[in-house]
Amino acid sequence: MKKIFKVFGALLAFTMVIGLSSCGDMLNGTQDNGKDDEIGDVLEHTFVLDMGDKDITKQTFIYYTSTTRFSYGEYTQCYYQMSFNVSKKSWILYTRPAASTTPIQEVGKGSYGSKESPIVEGTVTLDGLQAIELKKQSDGKLYFIANIAAVHKAIGAHDEK
Repeated sequence: MKKIFKVFGALLAFTMVIGLSSCGDMLNGTQDNGKDDEIGDVLEHTFVLDMGDKDITKQTFIYYTSTTRFSYGEYTQCYYQMSFNVSKKSWILYTRPAASTTPIQEVGKGSYGSKESPIVEGTVTLDGLQAIELKKQSDGKLYFIANIAAVHKAIGAHDEK
């Protein structure tokens, strides 16, 4: 599991260095070319703040949900969800079926920068190595883009068409 996380982290860090904003629609989750948006070891999913109408400033757990559905093993219509524990400055990435609130499996976890926040625009450094850039969509919701190629490969997942 640590190796999966290290590969995920290295790929995420590499993606951040390249600069997500310069890659256009391919990296913001809107490309629809009928096949996986996988190029070498890069496969990006957009994660959107998923807290409903809750006041996120008063929550201990902050959830971001990937907008791309995928299948793996016996599971279909799955997505990734990243949960940030604000009080412990930790995060967990896990898979979930679209039809249930029960996680399938944890695929990554760690901590994030002590002075960073998953509820405002800016950078959140995961385990001091890689970073995610929180931005606002046109509707004001926070989102980030993450390279999940290593995790996808490790669990044998395939984005749904």
